[in-house]
Amino acid sequence: MQSNSRNQIPIKLGQAQESTDGSSSEEIVAWLRDLYISDNCPWVIGYSGGKDSTAMLLYLVEHHGPERLIAHHQVLPEDWPETLPCVQDVCARLGVPLVAQQMVYEPVGDGSGVQRMDVIDVDAPGDIVPWGTPGAIAGITDLAMRRSWPPTPGCRFGTAYFKVRLLDWWIIQQQRTMALGPDVIVALGERWAESPRRAKKVELWPRPRCQRKAYRVWNWLPVIAWSRRQTFRRMRDWGIEPHPAYRAQGMADWQMYDMDVEGGPRTGCRACIYASHADLCHQALIEANRGLFDQVHLVERVTGR
Repeated sequence: MQSNSRNQIPIKLGQAQESTDGSSSEEIVAWLRDLYISDNCPWVIGYSGGKDSTAMLLYLVEHHGPERLIAHHQVLPEDWPETLPCVQDVCARLGVPLVAQQMVYEPVGDGSGVQRMDVIDVDAPGDIVPWGTPGAIAGITDLAMRRSWPPTPGCRFGTAYFKVRLLDWWIIQQQRTMALGPDVIVALGERWAESPRRAKKVELWPRPRCQRKAYRVWNWLPVIAWSRRQTFRRMRDWGIEPHPAYRAQGMADWQMYDMDVEGGPRTGCRACIYASHADLCHQALIEANRGLFDQVHLVERVTGR
């Protein structure tokens, strides 16, 4: 790769740029395409299986092809049981390689400290380390018990510990083994319209923990300007069914494909802190969720929060 390609950052980088067709700004896309073509290593797709990351994955396959993409899925025991099969099915249909992993911690000291104990390659639901495993902090409820404090919108430690840190760790390991090149693009399915916090995000920025000498890693939000309806419709255009959790929480097809509004059910962790009262009621009626709801109740009773 030419050094000027690596150092040339788009002039409008960091500015909120509107898009009428739901695509990223032309200048940033052109810069990324140049970087993509100049480097033989794949781009990393942070893939959760929800509508936004699925639409993003489809967008990248359309514009760049699947050959140079690699999806990374961070697993939690609090995920919907359908999430891993859903992610595997979509990636298989698109021909995109998938890495699914779970980061497990262990307690350190007498306080709330933890350290990474292991990273598990997850190929099947039986590979997932469940919450409550002795000596392990495998999920959000375990970490909440350890910290004596459940996650909040202002302190989303589940995302930080089990998703962001895991993806950072994997990228650094891949660069050390030369499986990824010195420049890495990490594509994420986040949108301005999702929340006031995400409305402040820029389209492209350095990924902080991965910046090292001779190595640069960028976060890119390809669908940042899209609406909720656009993401569902892109999936429909490809014949891909939305994650089953949307319908399980009461969302109808007309709400997905016709209503031009934001909000609605989420497909990340069950009992999500952002879930509405109606979403939680739908979840509580599902037998497979009862154990998790009991565990969340235990966290609330023990922590008093």
